[in-house]
Amino acid sequence: MTANEASATRRVFSAVVGAWIFLQPAPAISATDDAESILKSFGVAGLPPVSPAQDETAVQADGRQFNALFECYSKFNDPKAGKLGPAHVTNSPKWGYLLRADFVRNGESTPAFRLLCWNGGFQTLRNPPLPALDAVPN
Repeated sequence: MTANEASATRRVFSAVVGAWIFLQPAPAISATDDAESILKSFGVAGLPPVSPAQDETAVQADGRQFNALFECYSKFNDPKAGKLGPAHVTNSPKWGYLLRADFVRNGESTPAFRLLCWNGGFQTLRNPPLPALDAVPN
């Protein structure tokens, strides 16, 4: 096979694979689906729970394994937008180390958001389940 034939074969193969990908049916998603069901339709296992689960254990947050969690936390710690409560780190058998913190917007008294950070991602949830994780400082 010459170089031109090999190049043409690669182009045809790429076009066929590209067309195959675009012709595959997309997962059916409705406006009422929650985030977990949408993720599952794409083959993602789901999200860690927003509130600590029964099988999680609280851990003292120190050491390099927590650097990514606290980097996530620090990105949301903006005094101009509001106040981020203390970080709560737990260890989950399924998700590994998780960091949760409640967030209060300036001028409000109850937490409006919960931040959840884990190795590989983060999520914020509006109107987190009560009780709050901890009092957000004034």
